[in-house]
Amino acid sequence: MTQNAYVNFLTNTDQEEEILAETDVICRGATIVAVHVVVCTAAGKQLADAVVDMFRIPGE
Repeated sequence: MTQNAYVNFLTNTDQEEEILAETDVICRGATIVAVHVVVCTAAGKQLADAVVDMFRIPGE
């Protein structure tokens, strides 16, 4: 379950091109996981930047 999602929409694209999301786990604790997400085009143009905090599900 997501606790918080902080998203900065930096720009958009009007082209029909591939959109990629790269993620990095910032912190993986016993109950909370924080993930950093960067959304960009295949050419490298950054579209959004986000940090998401989630509860960890036991056993996963």
